[in-house]
Amino acid sequence: MKQPRSARWETSLSAEIYTRTDVVTASAENLSAGGVCLQVDASLCADELVGVSMFPVCDGIEDPDAKPLNLPAVVVWCDEDSEPNVRAGMRFIDEE
Repeated sequence: MKQPRSARWETSLSAEIYTRTDVVTASAENLSAGGVCLQVDASLCADELVGVSMFPVCDGIEDPDAKPLNLPAVVVWCDEDSEPNVRAGMRFIDEE
């Protein structure tokens, strides 16, 4: 049985995605309780475990006084055909 999709909210967050080998810059397109859709500067592999750091943005500038939200996630999908950047969906996971 397919789980119902969580509500999504448009956001103004910049992000960094930490893979095993790289740090990829991104911006959040939308956010839910269970995950985030990001526009990323490079392709990511589905099922890859990553770290996501998100920062609030005001008038296009990251807030220097705000602490980032750091969450572990898994890449659920990556759409390399989206323009102008690659889009990727991440599901937040519990650290155990």
